[in-house]
Amino acid sequence: MLTCKGIVVTKNAKGDMEKMQSYDRVYFAYGPNDEVVEQGKMVNDKEVGKVTKPKADKSVHPSRELLKAALDFIQTEYPKSDPVTVLLESADYGFDLKRQAPIRAALSPSKPVDEDKANEKMAKTLVAMGKFPTLDAALVFLRALQPQSVAA
Repeated sequence: MLTCKGIVVTKNAKGDMEKMQSYDRVYFAYGPNDEVVEQGKMVNDKEVGKVTKPKADKSVHPSRELLKAALDFIQTEYPKSDPVTVLLESADYGFDLKRQAPIRAALSPSKPVDEDKANEKMAKTLVAMGKFPTLDAALVFLRALQPQSVAA
C-alpha cells in the first residue's frame, strides 16, 4: 500500500473553485518502494495545489504482498468488519463508478457556450475559408444573424 497526497475540490454553479481540502490518497496496487511523482492539481487551467501519485504503471511489489498490505490496512480502518468483504464492496463501488462515467458523460449537457467566443471562432473559420476578407467583416455578418434578446 502506498499513501500519497490528493486534493478534493468543490465548485460553484459557475464552475469556479469554492473549497479545497487535501487528504491521504491510498493506492492499494502500489507499495512503499514505488516511486512517487508530484504534479499540479488544475482547476479551470489554474494550479490550485500539488498532488502526488505513483510514477510507474505497475508496482515493483508482488501482488500477494500488496493484497496482504491492503487487507491489513482495511482491518485497522474497519476493525469490526471482514477486510475481504470491505475490499470487495469497495471494488464493486469503484467498478460501478467506472461503468457509469461514460454514461453520465453522454447524458450530461455540455458546458454553455460563450456567444462572443463562438462568434470569434466561426469568424476566423470564415476568413480562413475565404468567405470574408477580414475578421471584422465576418464578425459583423455573424452578429447580424443572431436573434436579439427581448426585454421582459
